[in-house]
Amino acid sequence: MQEISINIFEKGDFNFLDNIIVNLNKEIKGVKFKKVPQKGPFNVIDPTTLLGSHINIVINNPYINTIICSGIYDLVKMSLISIWKNIRDKRITIIKSGNEIKENQEVNLAIKIGNLEFKMPNNLSDELKEKFMDNAFELARKYYSEENRYIVLYDDKNHSFELKEYNELLHELIKRKIEESKIKNREDVNGGKCKK
Repeated sequence: MQEISINIFEKGDFNFLDNIIVNLNKEIKGVKFKKVPQKGPFNVIDPTTLLGSHINIVINNPYINTIICSGIYDLVKMSLISIWKNIRDKRITIIKSGNEIKENQEVNLAIKIGNLEFKMPNNLSDELKEKFMDNAFELARKYYSEENRYIVLYDDKNHSFELKEYNELLHELIKRKIEESKIKNREDVNGGKCKK
């Protein structure tokens, strides 16, 4: 079996991930976890920003069936849940453009499995985290051969997934940004008051 690569992209510097990754690489044979820092500005017109994640775990298409059909699925799943649990109580300060500072923010996690990108809610119990991961891998397997890319939102009340096609969300986001820009321009012209 070829080695499976699981990349963990971080928006910021999360030192606690280093020890987790070292331990996971020692414990799980055949899987290589790798932390990849993401530096620089992030595109605000990108549907993945709707996920609001600071740490993104990426499992590419060729590995999905290998993980599910081999004996390492439970190990991979428990490793991902371990990372998820470790960020539960972590807090960060976010500095946005325009020097807007947001303190004491939750660290959010997302996972990309093949063509599907999932936001992983921090408020789930350990039992629901396991169910979430099982359902996420099963859903990713169904969409394995799809050409489209999807953002997957989780409905806490129904414990179900809602798929949104990436390009549709991109169009919605661009449309929203254009509308916000028009409103801001009208406010600037009218001295802070929006007149339609």
